[in-house]
Amino acid sequence: ATYAITPVTQADMASLLNNLLGVVDTPDEVDESTAEGSLNFLQTVLQTSVDSEVGLSSTGASYVGEVVSFLFQTSLYNASEAGSLRSAANLTRALDLASAAQLFGSFDGVGYALTGPGVSLYSYRSEAGALLTSNRGGGAAGPVISLASTGDATTSAVANFSVAALEALVPSGGVGGLTESTLLDARIATLGKGNNPYARALKGSAGSAAAQSSRADQPPAAQAGQTLLRSKITVVELALAGAVEPLAIQGLSPDAPVFITLGATVPFNATAGGDKGGFVRTRPCSADGSSVTVDCPLGDVSYTCDFAAHGGGKPYTFDMTCPRVVPTCLFWDPSADGFSSEGCQVVEGYTAGSVTCA
Repeated sequence: ATYAITPVTQADMASLLNNLLGVVDTPDEVDESTAEGSLNFLQTVLQTSVDSEVGLSSTGASYVGEVVSFLFQTSLYNASEAGSLRSAANLTRALDLASAAQLFGSFDGVGYALTGPGVSLYSYRSEAGALLTSNRGGGAAGPVISLASTGDATTSAVANFSVAALEALVPSGGVGGLTESTLLDARIATLGKGNNPYARALKGSAGSAAAQSSRADQPPAAQAGQTLLRSKITVVELALAGAVEPLAIQGLSPDAPVFITLGATVPFNATAGGDKGGFVRTRPCSADGSSVTVDCPLGDVSYTCDFAAHGGGKPYTFDMTCPRVVPTCLFWDPSADGFSSEGCQVVEGYTAGSVTCA
């Protein structure tokens, strides 16, 4: 059996999406088969909006945000890990379709937001040359697209493309039909942590050294479990204007990075009230061989005084840098169905509430 959607107007699309919302708005009661059918229907509606060139109204976009958020909470994303990840890829494509529909007919410099309880998406259209110009003004990178939510810093994200990264994509003179006048659609989305299948892909890490280290600064009751993700999953894409499929960005390196600043869902202790700032503690050693207890954020640390080794045979003071939990940047490697940190680094200067990865 098959079906067709007709007529096709923004109002008709919004009505269909509202009907779909009524199916999934109680996710605990939605079985896996219904969730999968709902996901397919969502893609069909959005694909029809794109193919028919009618766009997506603000009302329709709000329904998409709610539907996607509820689908993340259904049994479809509590199924087998492989099945959940395939469904996550399909849901990401739905967001790509929604972005293309929102930006239909838009001019250079226009952007739209799409939000829901479990997802935030911002789409922006710009000439490639304008992106290059904005990056060349002052330093290695300038803002290309940003996503922010009033009152909730954890849904905020900013993506900066370095000059080298953009010039590799759109070099001077153009390659493969791309020039500095080519219109590009930029997308950045954050996915709520809740039932996110990408986060659940870490369930096998429970009890590992990495998992324990990621939770060392948490209350005792929260120190067991899988590796703790401290930001929402963030998706950054560039596509040709009007295209659903994102461009493949290749050749990224330390000299041609993309910078992504993520809002922390679980804050880091970035200062710790040290005597010299940060995590440094300064203490005296007045008796050779004595033990000095240093109060550190993750627990007391003992230091044994050694006049001969450190004081020239006399009392001395010492600086101790306390152990701490530091950020690690991860990206999703679809070829391995897992997270990887290879080639992804933390940029100096992270705060309690945000970390920049490159």
